[in-house]
Amino acid sequence: SPSTSKARAPTENEACAMAAMSAMAAAAGVKEKPEKQEKQEEQAGDNAEPIRRDKQAMHHYYSAWDQFDVDGELEKLDEEALEQQRREREERQAEKDKILDELAVRPDGDRTRTSKARPRVKIAVRASGRRVAPVDLAEPKRKEANGYF
Repeated sequence: SPSTSKARAPTENEACAMAAMSAMAAAAGVKEKPEKQEKQEEQAGDNAEPIRRDKQAMHHYYSAWDQFDVDGELEKLDEEALEQQRREREERQAEKDKILDELAVRPDGDRTRTSKARPRVKIAVRASGRRVAPVDLAEPKRKEANGYF
């Protein structure tokens, strides 16, 4: 039949399961056979041993799962994802800064920006260090008047 003649690629879940099984087999000390040898054994027919899940005893299978650090693997995957997001964010910011720098150069070669500071730097304005404006004096009176209505 056409479906048996073509070898299909494993799905993402199957690939993940195969990777986990090989990691557990390696932790249990079981060596995997090359794919060619496995295919030859499958083609041998009646003489082949019955197919078992991963060719290891059940107590090795469960002890390998006990040794597998799921929380550590999840944490490692989360750290990799966060690092990737941080790198992408920095790349986007660098690209934006580069565009702003290119826009800051006039056609005659002179720069429109005179500061060496990075573009879009946040500036904190201290309220205690500035003079009192008339608006600041009127604000308490406005609140008092609004309270009467």
